Amino acid sequence: MENLLTIASIKSMARQVDMTEVAIDRQSFRLTLYPKARLDPQGLIQVVESYKGKLTLATGDAPVLTYHDNRKNGTCQPMIDQVRKVLRELQPYIAP
Repeated sequence: MENLLTIASIKSMARQVDMTEVAIDRQSFRLTLYPKARLDPQGLIQVVESYKGKLTLATGDAPVLTYHDNRKNGTCQPMIDQVRKVLRELQPYIAP
């Protein structure tokens, strides 16, 4: 039950910043943006750059943010925490 609540919470946060897909594993996560996302491009780039290479942006029809951590995590929890952090950091850059 707790996992379902965690997933629902992350999906809700992702929708608020125009993400259409969230994929998480033990060492990485991927966030796919809506093609016409309302995120301020400068804010998005600022967030990506603040992660010094751990968070990357692939542009295209549907831009994708990818975060990779080289540590060997025993569970997905560190990545769940990290995806929440990134989504919170993106919230101020969403246009009304």
